[in-house]
Order: sequence, then C-alpha cells, then structure tokens
Amino acid sequence: MPLITLKTMKGSSKEKLTKTIKDINALVAKNLDYDPSHVWVFVEEVEHDHFSTAGMTWTELKPILYKK
Repeated sequence: MPLITLKTMKGSSKEKLTKTIKDINALVAKNLDYDPSHVWVFVEEVEHDHFSTAGMTWTELKPILYKK
C-alpha cells in the first residue's frame, strides 16, 4: 500500500489541501493499479520559520523570491 507524504508550507486553505490530497490519491491509485482506499496521503505543514535554505527562513526568503 502506498504511503505518500506531502510537505508544504503552512497557509494553504482547507479546500486546496483537500483537492490536492484527492488528486494525489487518484493519480497514485490509477498509475500503480491500487484501490484508492489503500493509498494513504499524509500532509505535513511546515511553519514558515521552521524551514531554511541558503541560511534564510521561508519568512525571509519568500519576499525575495515572490516580489510583487
């Protein structure tokens, strides 16, 4: 039985997460020929200050990467 873990930054809406979980479940079930009830999807939401790359937290890095 496939166990999929999706790690994402905290802040996505419940609706977006639910759709993503359903889409992942359906895709894995179809592509690996599993019953969808045997595909487990876990979502781990990461706090913005609990992720770092290049010595900066996501809180610091996001404004640099996603300038308005």
